[in-house]
Amino acid sequence: MDELHNEFRREFNMLIEYANDTYTGPPLPLDRYLSHASMFREMLNLHHATEEDRIFPMLAQRMPQFSPHSEGHVQSHHKIHAGLNDLSKLVSKWRDNPEAYSPTEMKNCLESFREILFRHLDEEVEDLKGENLRQHFTLNEIEKLLPRYFR
Repeated sequence: MDELHNEFRREFNMLIEYANDTYTGPPLPLDRYLSHASMFREMLNLHHATEEDRIFPMLAQRMPQFSPHSEGHVQSHHKIHAGLNDLSKLVSKWRDNPEAYSPTEMKNCLESFREILFRHLDEEVEDLKGENLRQHFTLNEIEKLLPRYFR
């Protein structure tokens, strides 16, 4: 899972880097940048939906940080998704009116949920490390519980 989370970090950092109006690398057309931002949002939404629908309910039976009633991972998802919703609104606005694009507004939006996103990614990887899971589940239970891409 750390590999997948590292990819989310790289993509997020790239969005911030390209949002910056002082970026000195090769140009990225606005429509491609906005498509990339939209794809990032969709992939993170899908990842979190999979966790919340299939993985967290089983983990929550023995690990309270995965319960929707705790201040754990599900609550972090809600905070992250508030930022992703704001990102979606900006992308729509700028697709309708590309001249209105503001690097500062985009960067501010991304920065508004960066800390919670990165902390969540780190905490989730830590909580799902083998030694932590073994405290709550047998190896056989873990293999049934977690899809291949989470290992």
